[in-house]
Amino acid sequence: MTLPKAVALTAFVVYALTASHGMTVSSMAMTAKITGWDWLPMTTHPLTWLLTLPLHLLPAGRIPLALNLFSALTAAVTLGLLARCAELLPRDAQPDAKKPWVAKLPVLLAVAVCGFEFSFWQEATAATGEMTDLLLLAAAGWCLLEYRAGKNLRWLDAAAVIWGIGMAENWFMLAALPIFAVALVVLRGIFFFKIAFARRMALLGLAGFSLYALLPLAHWLTPHSPLGFAEAWHAAFHSTKEIFSTIYSSFWQQHRLLIVAVGLYFLVPILPCFLRFNTQSSGHISELDRFQLWLFRTLSVALLLACLWLAFDPIVGPREIVRKQLGFAMPLLSFDLMDALGAAFILGNLLSAAQVPSQRWARNLLDKLMAWLQQYAAPLLAGISAVAIAGLVARNLPAVLAFNREPLSGYGSLIARSLPAAGGIVFGEDPAKLILLQATLTEGKQSGHWQFINLALLSNPKYRALLGREYPADWSGIAKESEIKPDQLLQLVDSLARTNRIFFLQPQNGSVLFERVYPSPLGAMHELKHYPAHSFAGAALTAAEISGEEKFWDDAWQNGLAALDQTPPRPSGLDRLLKRRLTIQPARRDQNVQLGRWYSVLLNDWGVDLQQAGQLSAAQRRFQQALLLNTDNMAAATNLNCCTDLLAGKKLVLLGPDQVADKFRSIRVLAQLINVYGEFDDPGIRYALGNTWLSANLPHQAWQEFEHARILAPDAILPQLAKAQLYSHFRFDTEVFETVGRLRPLVTDSPAGQSLEVDLAILEAKSWISQNNPERANRTLEKLLLAHPESSTFQDMVLKAYLSFGEVSNAMAITEARLAKDPDNVAALNNKAALLIQSKKAEAAIPVLNRVMTLTNLPSIRLNRAIAYLQLTNLPAAEQDYTQLVDTVVDQFSVNYGLGQIALDRGDTNTAVHYFGLCLTNAPANSPRWQEIRARMDLLAH
Repeated sequence: MTLPKAVALTAFVVYALTASHGMTVSSMAMTAKITGWDWLPMTTHPLTWLLTLPLHLLPAGRIPLALNLFSALTAAVTLGLLARCAELLPRDAQPDAKKPWVAKLPVLLAVAVCGFEFSFWQEATAATGEMTDLLLLAAAGWCLLEYRAGKNLRWLDAAAVIWGIGMAENWFMLAALPIFAVALVVLRGIFFFKIAFARRMALLGLAGFSLYALLPLAHWLTPHSPLGFAEAWHAAFHSTKEIFSTIYSSFWQQHRLLIVAVGLYFLVPILPCFLRFNTQSSGHISELDRFQLWLFRTLSVALLLACLWLAFDPIVGPREIVRKQLGFAMPLLSFDLMDALGAAFILGNLLSAAQVPSQRWARNLLDKLMAWLQQYAAPLLAGISAVAIAGLVARNLPAVLAFNREPLSGYGSLIARSLPAAGGIVFGEDPAKLILLQATLTEGKQSGHWQFINLALLSNPKYRALLGREYPADWSGIAKESEIKPDQLLQLVDSLARTNRIFFLQPQNGSVLFERVYPSPLGAMHELKHYPAHSFAGAALTAAEISGEEKFWDDAWQNGLAALDQTPPRPSGLDRLLKRRLTIQPARRDQNVQLGRWYSVLLNDWGVDLQQAGQLSAAQRRFQQALLLNTDNMAAATNLNCCTDLLAGKKLVLLGPDQVADKFRSIRVLAQLINVYGEFDDPGIRYALGNTWLSANLPHQAWQEFEHARILAPDAILPQLAKAQLYSHFRFDTEVFETVGRLRPLVTDSPAGQSLEVDLAILEAKSWISQNNPERANRTLEKLLLAHPESSTFQDMVLKAYLSFGEVSNAMAITEARLAKDPDNVAALNNKAALLIQSKKAEAAIPVLNRVMTLTNLPSIRLNRAIAYLQLTNLPAAEQDYTQLVDTVVDQFSVNYGLGQIALDRGDTNTAVHYFGLCLTNAPANSPRWQEIRARMDLLAH
């Protein structure tokens, strides 16, 4: 058996034995595409799709392991080609037949430097598609070297076809096409420019590149494919375009120095190819040539050491530079291949030079030293190679073992253990976690009982059509809709809940879904349940439920989670020396880090539930565990500080919404952080989020945030007042009276006592109105006015309250009382006119507004006059006022509505539709005013 074949076979055995049995973080995307767990099929990597097509004959649960073994096979073949390429590299002298190990050592070093590199091992044992890309690059390089050795044009033909396939498969070989052309020029010289040869290479390359059309054709011929022929072509072109656009915009324009730095690292292994020198020391040479010879050998040794050093992924190496600058890791497998070939090339030539004995007598100590080095160069270089290989194994083996000891499937298993055996529906917004759960249940042959629905994709009609084909009984009514509205989503959940239990993977507030149902903890999942009648919150956890959840997490911690502790271990003296002197650190365990982040979110959120239930000691322990699994978890750190303060008897301070927004730059950023780290159980953050959900018309979620803030800071008035306002809005009058009675003693001692007193009085009055007791409502507000007779601010607030109740007479009394003291009060005059218009007494309002117009020219006054004229059907006068208000700061919705109504009264339907269309642009989508105008326009259209 030849050495390359032996290398390939050995590599496959090693990679197959150390491969993960399931998906990994890096292989999830490719595996989901091939298994069909991702609803969109593959649109790139046609060769990978073609080679893995037979795997579809396997059960879906076995495909991840088969894909990992496929990746191991392609990696083994790549290393076999690397070994053959190392054999074909040029040497300055033929190896000594008496020392066959001298010829094999560069080959073995190249294989070890590439094959034992941790990133290469990760890609070799996980199906990411990267190894297929590297195989094509290695195959093309092998063909070029075979041509260089034998001058057989068939090798160049094969190289052209392979490079064409590589361009269809990955962007790197497409971008590196000029390099391939330069290699052909170097190998063929002037013959490259013969038209026949150039045409032959171009046609063979295009023949290989024609594989680009394979996937669009496959989607065209596949029944019910979400992508048609044209869409598949567009997706493939768009993907390729996006890659190069990203490289240009996100890399070249923003990180130009980074690309230059990485490019310089790529020069290290190929630099010896440009620095050729006659390294043979036989014969008589001049002193200058002798000096240049040993200088070149010294440089070669330095470059060899640099190639070996780069195989350890040093802190200042290309991968770590990319990671620090961009925030994510890149495999850079082509660099591993180049680095290995560079090491083999340098070592081979140094060993060749060492085989040629020197014929020059040693005249001094330096000559004797040089002669000794040449005599023992082979064993010294072999020792350096052995130390490098042993170092790579020692550095990477712990990470390899940890990678398989904590597989990604453990997360899916933890989720699956939380689910009942009977089946149901699982909602989620993180596709990776949904895919992982589906893979776990499929492997356990339980997936047939479950429906997996990505809530973030429901707006896509093709996704809903797919769900309609898979689950026709549940989705027949909504699958073909062009658009799904919030009320349709809620109706869908209601219909699904009648026949299924519904679960959610890591639910986050802010979705309209949680206005109908609430998430109840169930292991590492949440079950969605309907709110009890007349309640803003779900049922509280019972003592038995809390005890069961605690046992679940204790078992999980003891059976695997504790091993993911991300607390940096105390480095040994050797570790500190390697990091300080050689910038070498242990291999990064990115998958364990990702698992730690996921588990950290789950533990943090359960700690929040415990803290809200008053189980502070238990909550503190869960927050501490969450921080052990992710030391950067901002939510767990914040929650731990709050919990520690509560245990110490300290009162938590309620930050205002503006302060919270400043702390996190914006509420939107805070919402993004919650998705990454879990819930923040701080009273100020809770109160700010409550206001956010309230403005988004999500009252249930707003109330829950206010209640969480109240539990953490019982003496804080604002969360309780916000709850009372929600109670009032939904006419929970008993709760309003109870809250107002509880807050009144606290308001007296508050710095904003007077303003809060008004808020409480108005809330109480509204509830009396709701109870059909206007006398009690009037007495409440009159009592407030009597307590503050001179306060215009109080009068304005009470006036607004009267208007909201429809108590026009009381509101008019307040207005007339103010005008009696100040006849030219513009605000009071305008209020009086508005009240007259509201009472359908526009004739009396016009003189009041004309008088105000002599005092001021405020657009709001003119708008009221326009409304009064329109009420009196004085269309010319109304139109004149409305026209002057166009493009002013006044409410443009009202202006355009008035002009539209005038046009409609005149029978000019087209103009009316024009102005009503402008109204739609000045009102929030789906708001009551927007819906009213939309209905009028639809009516006019018919």
